[in-house]
Amino acid sequence: VVEIVEPQLLVLDDARVVQLIGLRFPQFSLHGGVPINTDTIIRETLVQHALGKKIKLKHAGRKTDRYGRHLAFVEIEDHARGGSLQTRLVDLGLAQVDMPIEARGCAPNLLSEEDKARKKGAGFWGRGLFAVRITKDEAVLRGLIGTFQLVEGEVTDAAEARGGVTLTFRGKGKSSFSVIVDARTAKLFKTPALGPARLKGRTIRVRGWLIYRKGPAMQIAYPEQIEILSVDGIEGAQLSK
Repeated sequence: VVEIVEPQLLVLDDARVVQLIGLRFPQFSLHGGVPINTDTIIRETLVQHALGKKIKLKHAGRKTDRYGRHLAFVEIEDHARGGSLQTRLVDLGLAQVDMPIEARGCAPNLLSEEDKARKKGAGFWGRGLFAVRITKDEAVLRGLIGTFQLVEGEVTDAAEARGGVTLTFRGKGKSSFSVIVDARTAKLFKTPALGPARLKGRTIRVRGWLIYRKGPAMQIAYPEQIEILSVDGIEGAQLSK
């Protein structure tokens, strides 16, 4: 690695550009009224852990994007701790897991690291730049439409239609949030017993981009975006085939 262009782009000595996949970084933010340039913090970490190091690329799905950038997990050859550079950034609390669908099989390990980082308040979790939102806070969710978020709450209804499922969460007497699982995505769940139609009454955490569908909502593309929190430790990764 000869250059860090920005948090997700590394330049190699053979002129290849590598984009780190599976991560979501915060943007330039205000914390307590004080501006925090998160890009600088992440870039300094990448300089420390990757600049001048030999790396191995592990592709998942497409190897390159339309700009010719390599889409990959990055392993540092001489990294004492092993694992990917993505794992290190999540462990430090500098990134959240946002896996492309073609690499969703890699999600469980990173989700486990994210959970540890969140619980110990590492990095941006401790600063409040990362947070788990609550489904009942409709006003907060409305203000976050168009952003990547983690949202948690109890499913009050699971309505099936045309092979898909819509999960509803209620606030003060009305729907405050919904999760949309279309028919194609519903087929990816491991068994009907663990599918979205059986989530009524369970507390779950979902991750993805907030959209507006008669209120705050989230479209699910694959099972690993859903983590079940209230049933004997079942993880989102266990819901998939």
